[in-house]
Amino acid sequence: PMKLHLDGKFIGKATVAAVVYLLCFGIVMAVLPVRPFWNDEWRLIYNIKFKTPAQLWGRLDLLQECPRVYLILIKKITAAFDYSYTALRLPPLIISCFSFLLLFYLVKRIFDKGSIYGYLWMLIIISSQTFTDYMVQVKQYEMDIFLCLLVFWQYLELLDIARDGVGSRLRFLLLCATVLVVPYFSYMYPISFA
Repeated sequence: PMKLHLDGKFIGKATVAAVVYLLCFGIVMAVLPVRPFWNDEWRLIYNIKFKTPAQLWGRLDLLQECPRVYLILIKKITAAFDYSYTALRLPPLIISCFSFLLLFYLVKRIFDKGSIYGYLWMLIIISSQTFTDYMVQVKQYEMDIFLCLLVFWQYLELLDIARDGVGSRLRFLLLCATVLVVPYFSYMYPISFA
């Protein structure tokens, strides 16, 4: 029987290639109108376009649900570009880019250098159907994924504080601020944090 030997460099390069491919795929999807909006996206876009920010704090039409601060942020961004296709697709793509960056940071921080397990963990996340399907959708799911990854960073910071003390006050204040502000952008974050 042939044994398969995977080294960290190969998996690392494959991971970078997968990220570059997904970014290119996302950019094409965001810039060129090749993908129609899903039904629930149209319903959310209706609320974003026709409700004021104050009304978005209330009940949404067409049985939609979304974290209100995230929804208002999307409204502000997309309204500046007259709710164009690209303006609606770009915010989730940018959030996905932050997820990629945070994943690379977490892999370096959690796993040993050259370890294939960190890259495999990253590949599992970015190849999941949730990540790839919602990468350019006008929904909060990419924000949920990003903020659930942020929980890993917060946990690592808390472990450092438990081990070394508070250390930098700015770092500690940043950690506290994220814990207080982030729940307004995601329904999943409090569950992940708990």
